[in-house]
Amino acid sequence: MSHYAMRVWNRSHFGSWQLYGHSHGNLPPIGKQMDVGVDTHPILAPYTSAEVSRFMSQREISVVDHHVPKELK
Repeated sequence: MSHYAMRVWNRSHFGSWQLYGHSHGNLPPIGKQMDVGVDTHPILAPYTSAEVSRFMSQREISVVDHHVPKELK
């Protein structure tokens, strides 16, 4: 989790999550990334872990850097 969105984060190519705020819903997610700011929630509330898990289960792993694991090549 970070205040700012990162386009590359540790182990992103293995499906690790990156939760962020700051952009107020104006930055589309890449891979398993989610803006969890309360202003992006439908009822302006904190996201539950179940909501985050449900969102992430629908996201594909995105490889956006040169650290491509052999099994994904």
